Amino acid sequence: MKSIRTRTIFLIMFLLIGSNLQRIIPPAPVRKYKFSPPNANPSRRPGPSHTF
Repeated sequence: MKSIRTRTIFLIMFLLIGSNLQRIIPPAPVRKYKFSPPNANPSRRPGPSHTF
């Protein structure tokens, strides 16, 4: 039973860390898109930028 409990604990911790990383990482590009004008990045296509 200990092995099952430890596995569940590790899975829960992994999920919590993953959700926290997903919450922390995205704001950086979002801030760039908000503060920088849309024409600042000509290399990026207009299609994918709308998805962000």
